[in-house]
Amino acid sequence: MAIAFHNGSYPDWTNKAAWVLIGLNLFNLLPIYPLDGGRIVDLLLFSRYPYLGILFQVFGVIVLALFGLGNPMLMAFPILIAASIPNSFRTAKAHGKLRQAAIENPIADRNNFLYAIFASLKQLGYEKLPFATRHALAKELVQRRYQLRDRWITRIGLLMLYCGSLFGGIAGMLQAVAPGWWQRVAYAFETPEQIQQRMAIDRQREIDRATKALEANPNDIEAYIQRAQARSWLEDVRGAKADYDRVVSLATDEVRSYLERASFYAETENYQQAVLDYDRALALDPKDPIVYDLRASARSLSGDVSGAIADYTKVIELDPDDIWAYIYRGSTKLEMEDYSGAIADANAAIAIDANEPDSYYLRSEARRLSGNEQGAIADEQTADALY
Repeated sequence: MAIAFHNGSYPDWTNKAAWVLIGLNLFNLLPIYPLDGGRIVDLLLFSRYPYLGILFQVFGVIVLALFGLGNPMLMAFPILIAASIPNSFRTAKAHGKLRQAAIENPIADRNNFLYAIFASLKQLGYEKLPFATRHALAKELVQRRYQLRDRWITRIGLLMLYCGSLFGGIAGMLQAVAPGWWQRVAYAFETPEQIQQRMAIDRQREIDRATKALEANPNDIEAYIQRAQARSWLEDVRGAKADYDRVVSLATDEVRSYLERASFYAETENYQQAVLDYDRALALDPKDPIVYDLRASARSLSGDVSGAIADYTKVIELDPDDIWAYIYRGSTKLEMEDYSGAIADANAAIAIDANEPDSYYLRSEARRLSGNEQGAIADEQTADALY
């Protein structure tokens, strides 16, 4: 069915309907009374212990009530189930009475058992109940008698079958929605060393796959980028640089090739080379605010503070509503001790979005350094409140 959906041989609505039905079936198998799964669990585990069965029903009411919070329509289900619990209590009480009677005077045949049932109902004062209620009680007690005859091995087998259906269905659905989910669950129990080792193995596999792709096509830019990224993660700086250089040589007129290598240079803290690649990218596309923002960061980290401010100014010129350009430019102005300029940028950021706490933190720091302690405290309180 999944292949048919994927290749489009069925309408989209059938795909959605199938998932809805699968979800409903799995939900119905949950061990919550009175869902079918809950009834199975009640039958297999609590038929011998009816009072525990009542507690199980109460648990089901609580769970369904939690599902129904905020939805009056769904709250009708736990209310109806709760209304049936008194009848379950009557059954449990009568069941206990019957078991005691059977211990004292073993019941030989069906007729004697039916007589014992109605005698117990009478002793418990249930003869005043409506006939339909008494009939339902008697019927349930007869069913419980036959359930008590089942061997534990039969119950365990049926319980295993139920668990296999429930957990197998859930596992299959998870695999369809999120392939390899079981691996992610296993990853949660790994130590940091195991995670590092696994990721190193994954990166080496990526390198091997990319190398095979390049053997088939020596001009495959994507393969060079993938191999360069994996080599960079493994701290093979020389190999990664060689791959990025090859990318640039194959696509000298593409902005992306320079951005990929610039990102590599920035990660390896070679900020001056990163700035040169951002220069080349901007020569190809001088109106991309993102590249100016990246170059501003590289310039700031390389110590070229005035160049960083110029780039942030260009970002604002291209995108006047970029709040972070104002915040970063203001932070850079703080480094140059231009407190009034930092305050002006903070004010501009606040005008764009008055709910961004970092704008107030920036203005607070600038005010404190400029001697306005009271204003700094007020801004810090505002920022803390927004967080």
